[in-house]
Amino acid sequence: MQQDSAQFTRILHKLKSWSNEIEQSESFLEDIKGELLKDTIYVFTPQGHIVELPANATALDFAYHIHTEVGNRTTGAKADGSIIPLSQPLKNTQVIEILTSPNAHPTINWLRLAQTTNARKKIRSWLNKNDDSLIIDKNIIAKKKMEPASQEPAEPVVPVTEGEIVRSVLDQSRLTFRVGEEKNMMISLAQCCNPRRGDDIIGYVSRGRGIIVHRKNCHNLKNMTEIEERSIEVEWETATPRLTRRFRVVSRITLDLFAEIEGAIRKYRGHLIEGRLDDGEQDRLIGSFTMEVANEEDFKKVVKSIKAIPSIVSISSL
Repeated sequence: MQQDSAQFTRILHKLKSWSNEIEQSESFLEDIKGELLKDTIYVFTPQGHIVELPANATALDFAYHIHTEVGNRTTGAKADGSIIPLSQPLKNTQVIEILTSPNAHPTINWLRLAQTTNARKKIRSWLNKNDDSLIIDKNIIAKKKMEPASQEPAEPVVPVTEGEIVRSVLDQSRLTFRVGEEKNMMISLAQCCNPRRGDDIIGYVSRGRGIIVHRKNCHNLKNMTEIEERSIEVEWETATPRLTRRFRVVSRITLDLFAEIEGAIRKYRGHLIEGRLDDGEQDRLIGSFTMEVANEEDFKKVVKSIKAIPSIVSISSL
């Protein structure tokens, strides 16, 4: 509580100073808002304690600010009593409640959702200690996926970025690499196997040259140092337009519904653009979602998969 009082005292001193200077100004409140909340937000715990976070912080950042174990066991969050996705930026004065489960744990996707250095550091630490399928070296995150290779000289690894595993490769002349929301990362095609669109490909992180894309059956892969640790999943971006679809769900109360719906979408290579869950009547959750899929057939598969979620009562297109 002493920390809370100190924060309020600091704010009140600022308010008093500005009030003396611009007492007659019609833009007084806007000046206060712009200065106070420019880089920081203030949210509350259910017990009324103030938590100061950077602008754009998410519920995961809040959870890890409270305690490492709270963050590691997070399954969802509520803002002012309504369930929100873990990816949603928090807003000033919201009361944030973290939902936890003893069976929950961090996933690689959390590094995209978390915005603060503190939260990302704790997520990386857990993944390094507990997930043998991942290699996290500084800012590189890669999935182990190839058999161990011979140890011959090759260029060492270079940090690339934080975020999810490779999403897509765009074109063959100036290739870019998508990691989470980051797209403008240079990669190049390997000259030894000259991969073409449609080939099964894999990325190799190399110092000075960024990510080099090889065919998966390239004979040179077995000669590269630490190929298991330095390989990254890549794929060609589809040339066909993707469909955008919206749908509404009604569900019984459950802690992990958002994650289950997102998983059903990813299962058929879809992409969740926007999602929202709110408390409804009679112990129901009401959700609206916007997603991208390759075609109508995949959308039908996603809908079928969501219908199979035990808590789902109904799903309908919007």
